[in-house]
Amino acid sequence: MANIKYPLENKIDIGNLELSYRQWKPAGRAVLLLHGLASNARIWDLLAPILSKNSTIIALDQRGHGKSDKPDSGYDFSTVTDDVVAFMNALGISNPIVVGHSWGGSVALCLAAKYPDLISGLCFIDGGLIEISRMPGNSLEKALINMAPPRWEGVSASDVRERLKRRNW
Repeated sequence: MANIKYPLENKIDIGNLELSYRQWKPAGRAVLLLHGLASNARIWDLLAPILSKNSTIIALDQRGHGKSDKPDSGYDFSTVTDDVVAFMNALGISNPIVVGHSWGGSVALCLAAKYPDLISGLCFIDGGLIEISRMPGNSLEKALINMAPPRWEGVSASDVRERLKRRNW
């Protein structure tokens, strides 16, 4: 099959929830892309067509993200890792290279640690194992405050321009 610029988009039922995914060039060696926290499979839309020249690229909307189901629980690494395994099994993906961005890198690392025989390689982009609750002085409340989007109410246009010039706002 020829390289496709635009992905096939689909959903698959893994038993306890339905996961959405995007797939480029459904033939060849599989590369599974895992997005970061508060992101979705669309984050890979610019990179995936380039990677698809030599591989099948599959970008998963993980539990609670994008067009996948959003259950009230199951966001620990063990459950999310098991979701990825169930997704791979349901789609017939064997021994993919797994690429994880940020939180997706942590999921990929857990996948490799828990099921090393199911993957053939790992790539981390801004990733690594981070458990906020284990870091001294951190709490869920503090993390939610720090990860909140910036507040724009009452901010003037000139202040917005100045804020956008800075990298850390």
